[in-house]
Amino acid sequence: MPKIISLFIALMFLLSNSFAGKWDLLSRDDAIAALKSPYAQERRKGLGRLAEVGRLQDVPLMLKLLWDDDQFVRGMAEQAVWGLWLRMDDPVVNPLFQVGMQQIRHDNLEEAVKTLNKVIIAKPEFAEAWNRLGDAYVHLGDYETALRNYAQALEFNPYHFGVMESCGVIWLERQDFKKAANWFRQALQINPNLVASGMTLRKIEEEFGKDNI
Repeated sequence: MPKIISLFIALMFLLSNSFAGKWDLLSRDDAIAALKSPYAQERRKGLGRLAEVGRLQDVPLMLKLLWDDDQFVRGMAEQAVWGLWLRMDDPVVNPLFQVGMQQIRHDNLEEAVKTLNKVIIAKPEFAEAWNRLGDAYVHLGDYETALRNYAQALEFNPYHFGVMESCGVIWLERQDFKKAANWFRQALQINPNLVASGMTLRKIEEEFGKDNI
């Protein structure tokens, strides 16, 4: 399932760019410290800077801000986390990965599979390549292969709420509502702002009973 960052979140991130002139002076360590500030404005500045200079090891701390009281902080946290997950610093492999994502967007799925497999051969630990390969197989209707690729993505990135959400959608399509609900719950435990997952989970629980699903 393609991962769509809502217009609402994108708008919040855009509005928060008014702080950009301040956060670009922060070091990475200062940005991490800012995430723990009692002031929402400071947390926003920290997230804005980490979106630029953060590392994958910073993600667990950033994920905590998906539960923040401030809606702008929550939106920026999700945007920043996705940015780090998508980041590939290898100057050779990154263009190839970008081609693969573009091929998926243009429904050139067979070629996308070939391209993303090349990325994985070069960088097998790059979780997002496994995720996007899973997406390609979903579009091809090959759910079994998609699930195997999503499982690999979770091996390298156990916090990936997007992958969990995608697994939930597959099991929903297969009408295995118990497995679908389990995946949606896992995704929501990490990111409570997944509106579609939350609504779908509630509908499943209402229809089958929360204790039975």
